[in-house]
Amino acid sequence: MDVAEGKLYWTEQSRHIGRANLNGSRVENIAGDLQKLGGITVFDGKLYWTEQTNAKRGKIRCADLDSLRIRTLATLQSFPISIDVDPVGRKLYWINSRGRIQRANLKAKRIQTIVDGLEAPDRIVLGTLTTRPELTVLAAAPTSVRSFPDETVLFANYPNPFNPETWIPYRLANSSTVQITIYDGRGILIRHLELGYQGRGDYTSKNRAAYWDGCNTLGERVASGVYFYQLQTDEISPMRKMLILK
Repeated sequence: MDVAEGKLYWTEQSRHIGRANLNGSRVENIAGDLQKLGGITVFDGKLYWTEQTNAKRGKIRCADLDSLRIRTLATLQSFPISIDVDPVGRKLYWINSRGRIQRANLKAKRIQTIVDGLEAPDRIVLGTLTTRPELTVLAAAPTSVRSFPDETVLFANYPNPFNPETWIPYRLANSSTVQITIYDGRGILIRHLELGYQGRGDYTSKNRAAYWDGCNTLGERVASGVYFYQLQTDEISPMRKMLILK
C-alpha cells in the first residue's frame, strides 16, 4: 500500500491495483488483469509498479494518475520485487530477484546496479531527508555488498600503434555476455573475440582485458593499417580506432 496525492493505492491478489480517498471513499480498481505484481509507488502524477512476467523476468510499468494510460518502461532479465522513487534526484530504485539494488531515471533508462549480493531481499524504502533520501532495504543480512561502475565503457587499446598484439580494456556496469568485434578500415568484419558471460567490474589489466593477436578469423595475420573495434554486451558501444604498424 502507498499513500500519495491525497489517495491510498494498494494491490489485490497480486493482479489488480486499487485506489481510494484517504477516508476510504471512492474505492476504484484503476489497473486490472496484470501479471504478478511486486511493488508500487506514486510520484509526480504517475503510478509506478513492477510485474513478474515469468519465472525469471519482469517489467517496470507506469500509469498517469489522470488518464490511467498504462505504459511499459522497461523489460528486465530479472523480476523487480519492490520499487520506490527518489524525489530529489528523480530516479527509480528497485530490488530484483537476483539480490541487487538497481536504479534508473524516471523513464527506467540508464539502469545501474548499485548494490549486489543481498540475500532474499524483500522491500526497498527511501526515507525522506532534507537534502537527499536515505536508502533502506528490508532483507536478510547481505553475504557481501560491493560497489560497481555506474556505466559500461570501452577504453583505448594498448599498446597503440601495435605489432602484432594488443589488449582492449573495458568496464561493465552490469553482468552480460561480452564480445569484441573488430573491423578493418572499410568496415569489413575481421574477427569476433568471444569473451563469454562476465560479471560487472573493470577489465583493464592484461590478465583481464580482451586480447587480440592481430589475426583474422582464419588465423592469418592482418595487414598494417587502421582497424576499428566495438564492445557488444546488452548494449553496443561506440567504435574506437587502433593502428597496426609493421
